[in-house]
Amino acid sequence: MDQGPIAGVIWSIPEAARRDIDTSHQFSGTGGKGFTFASLLKGEHSSFLITTFAPQRVILDHDHTVIYLTHGGGSSANEGLYHRKPMLAIGFFFDQISNVPRLVASGTSEALDKFRFTPEEVCQTIKLLSEDIDGLYKRNCTRMQRIARAASRRKELGADLIEEVMYDTEGRFDGEKELRPMHLQTADMRMSTFKARNWDLWLVGLVTLGVVPLASIIVGKWAWTEKRTIGHWVGGNCQELDRLIAIVYRADCNV
Repeated sequence: MDQGPIAGVIWSIPEAARRDIDTSHQFSGTGGKGFTFASLLKGEHSSFLITTFAPQRVILDHDHTVIYLTHGGGSSANEGLYHRKPMLAIGFFFDQISNVPRLVASGTSEALDKFRFTPEEVCQTIKLLSEDIDGLYKRNCTRMQRIARAASRRKELGADLIEEVMYDTEGRFDGEKELRPMHLQTADMRMSTFKARNWDLWLVGLVTLGVVPLASIIVGKWAWTEKRTIGHWVGGNCQELDRLIAIVYRADCNV
């Protein structure tokens, strides 16, 4: 904060997690003025608000929130995208490990290695995200926000699909008589399982693959056992063909 990219931090730490904090740890601020974690928890530093609960969606929706530090869980990642906030992500376990690279790939976030990151790296990454010199973070955040908001309307889509089925059912029955197939019914619903699963095509393919090699083997064995007969037949036909060619040739010469 002394370098200027951000003016303050809102940090939600539950009571159970606070018991694991070394409250005597010293931090140095501007002008060499120091403060401890205990003073942060008590709210004695004007740039830090540490509370047991923070309304995350409300904070993310505020224009003054410029960076979202997250573990990259599914809900947090979606909320950050929905509210168009660049994210500094540190994945620790479960889906966070796979979500963080995806956030980085989307162009909205930067990641830190949970085993090797340093305070200097945190500051540099915050500065990189906040300054956004070429405007790509803002551009990608806007792009992903639009996608996230379009994808969030699943409840309305589900209700619309239910209404479609209701309206179709009301109109395609005359008493107990079905007048036409169900709306949006796929063709496989009107086929036998044998056809719907393409088992007939698989059967034809397997039979073809089995019959052709088998027929080739049988013909090859027969030709091998009858090679003398076939040889005489081929030889006789060749001689007859040679005789016919010679007759035709002599006739052409006489003409």
